[in-house]
Amino acid sequence: MIENFSISSLRVFKNVYEHRSMSDASKRLFMTQPGVSQHIKAIEEQLGLKLFDRIGKKLIPTNDATQLYPQIKDGLAILEKGLIECSSKERNFKGVIKIGLPIEIGNNLILPKIANWAKKYPKVYFEFNYDHILRQAPLIVSGELDFAITDSYTYPKEIQTKNLLEENLVLCMSKDYAKTHNLNAKSSFKEIVEADFIRYLPGAPILNQWFEFHFKKKSDLKFKVTLMDVQGVLNSIKLGMGIGVVPRHVLKQHGEKDIIIMRPTNRILKNKISLVYLKDRSHSPQAYNLIKDLLEVFKDRK
Repeated sequence: MIENFSISSLRVFKNVYEHRSMSDASKRLFMTQPGVSQHIKAIEEQLGLKLFDRIGKKLIPTNDATQLYPQIKDGLAILEKGLIECSSKERNFKGVIKIGLPIEIGNNLILPKIANWAKKYPKVYFEFNYDHILRQAPLIVSGELDFAITDSYTYPKEIQTKNLLEENLVLCMSKDYAKTHNLNAKSSFKEIVEADFIRYLPGAPILNQWFEFHFKKKSDLKFKVTLMDVQGVLNSIKLGMGIGVVPRHVLKQHGEKDIIIMRPTNRILKNKISLVYLKDRSHSPQAYNLIKDLLEVFKDRK
């Protein structure tokens, strides 16, 4: 009977069972949702069993699926371990992986994970591009970057995204700046927009996002500083040069004494950090393995 089942179909069943979703399984397996459905249908036809019930929007495993799952899960794990031990290809990964990173999260969170992965593959080398996705996106499309870890952005249609984690964004100012400009944590839209602002990029997309999120209004702001670096923006805020947006975890890490966080509403603006790459690109074995590893490492932080 085993000859009637492909490893791909068994991996599909395992992922659908674990995530209770054809859609989630398709994303994790880099497949289309109809493709996932076809694999499940093929297994059901071969076994003569129904494996999942669709109740409303929920996918519920049947008793037969529940009995089958641990056996398939363990069998795939044993097979993968055996293949890895016998295969020289993974042990001999070699070549360059070109990766785009944002400075703060790249240095503090992503780089340590990549360094840990790199210990297993001494013949793999790295080229890191520290920049904003605005300038990295064309490099991904042209193939000059294998992939990038980026902030929220409106990506070109050619780019595939996988969410890694989220961070809270806050608008803040120094207490001295607040005092001299008669501002506080609950200042109104009219009061805030008269201040000096610190932006990362021309066009100030993050500041505009903050105002639209909290006030549902577009803002016409005066920019004192343009600086593409999170720590630089935070230092400029602390030095009283104006108001700016920084991730909450950066503020905690570098000290929030003498800083006022502006809270016009009780809502929290989230910045999604995603792994992005060119759709349908044929990655090198080492790049594919690293992408898979990063998605696995961060799966519980979404």
